[in-house]
Amino acid sequence: MNMEAGERWFQRILLGACLLALALLGLVALYLLLLPAPANNIYFELQRQASLVYLGFWASIALLGALLALVRRLQFLSLYVLLLIAAEGAAHVYFYERNSYLYHPISPVLLRRFEPHPLLVGIPHPGSFGPVSHGEDHRRRNWNQGKAADARLIFAFGGSTTYDIGNADDATWPSDLSKLLGKDFIVENLGVPGYTSLENLIQSLFVFRERPPSCAIYYMGWNDLRSAHVKGLREDYSDFQLPAQIGNLAVGRRPGFLENNMLLLRLILSVFAHKPPPAVAEPGAALGEKDQRLSRIFSDNMRLIADVDRRFGVKPIFVPQILNYGRFTADRSSGWIPLVPDKYVKSLMQGMNEDLAAVAKETGALYFDRPLSLAWQDSDFVDDGHFSVAGAEKFAEAISGDIAANCGHTP
Repeated sequence: MNMEAGERWFQRILLGACLLALALLGLVALYLLLLPAPANNIYFELQRQASLVYLGFWASIALLGALLALVRRLQFLSLYVLLLIAAEGAAHVYFYERNSYLYHPISPVLLRRFEPHPLLVGIPHPGSFGPVSHGEDHRRRNWNQGKAADARLIFAFGGSTTYDIGNADDATWPSDLSKLLGKDFIVENLGVPGYTSLENLIQSLFVFRERPPSCAIYYMGWNDLRSAHVKGLREDYSDFQLPAQIGNLAVGRRPGFLENNMLLLRLILSVFAHKPPPAVAEPGAALGEKDQRLSRIFSDNMRLIADVDRRFGVKPIFVPQILNYGRFTADRSSGWIPLVPDKYVKSLMQGMNEDLAAVAKETGALYFDRPLSLAWQDSDFVDDGHFSVAGAEKFAEAISGDIAANCGHTP
């Protein structure tokens, strides 16, 4: 084989490899375009758009490689393009092996949902983000149509299960509650993903000053449980939960276009990026047993919440946490509660609910436990703890009667 023939052979290899990569990317994009949106993922369309941008970016790189392969003097650049594509593919394999799920770029729209806050780490940023929107008051928009001028005001506090991250604005349980209560009650959703009893306490200290509601509902516990058995857990959660919220709410450094659409670059930059402190267990901790220090911190926070509410003439209502326990069966943690194997989450969450009930009895706060007596199904959730449309309706119906009976007059 002479040199010219060898160059032609090399050119065909480069061109064929680039065209093959281009075809594979096109097939994936076509599959993604034809994939029906799942009913339990309200962010699917935003994720699909972000993934299509990612595929289009790499298809452009593959096309560039094919064009370079056609130019004799630039063929070596085509080889570099192929090596870059191969490295990106290897990054996907590494990511999957480490995380057990496929990488997909984050929608820039979703990255803008929250903004930094000096006390609460992050708060809802005003605007629309697909099916989710926030008002200028930095709260999730809630359904409150046709209300009376003198309607009683009700605030709903909590984390992502109150924010109701799995449902559109008019299908969250606070929206469903507003519909069930009728024209005489307005319900405001003050839930924020990741918020614990600490953030809800801080919220309560300030939001009642302008216009205190008749009642404040606190549906929480899961996010506090996240800190179970953390070594040297601080009273203010500043050693684990709060630093993690910077990433959870994307209020710190956000990836640019290249980092978001180049997994290889993202993995490289992650080596040098500031990371929140990892969860380290107390030496000798029995991870399946109740964390007494966490229990005391959580109970103290809830006592203070009850005191703050009464200071402003607000009736406090505590509602125990409901989770999709059918998904908590593994011998290891699935992630959100990093130190507790999934199979122990049910008993530990029940312990948090018992703490909540004890504080309610001690302080005179109302404790509505009817949701605990309902038969919850996997279809009531979109994952391991966030309600589906049906689950949100079920939860709202479970507490609406008690809310109407107890919040129609000044406490």
